[in-house]
Amino acid sequence: MENDTTSPNKTRLSQRSLPFRTGPIIKKLRQEKGLTQKQLADMLNVSRSSIANWETCIRTPRADQYHLLSVIFDVDVKELY
Repeated sequence: MENDTTSPNKTRLSQRSLPFRTGPIIKKLRQEKGLTQKQLADMLNVSRSSIANWETCIRTPRADQYHLLSVIFDVDVKELY
């Protein structure tokens, strides 16, 4: 029984840690491409504040947006996680 209660907690931790890695990656790739938050937002048809929220780990992109980010940054989508 102890293992059953421990396992879901580990899963929750790894899911929660994902955005904290994704935000800095998006920011780094955006800056390497020489894009402003507004320029990237326009390319994705989202607000500049959405990009800021992603980069500061307040929110994360939707699944379809990860694909678009990978195309814009010319990276494999797995590199965004």
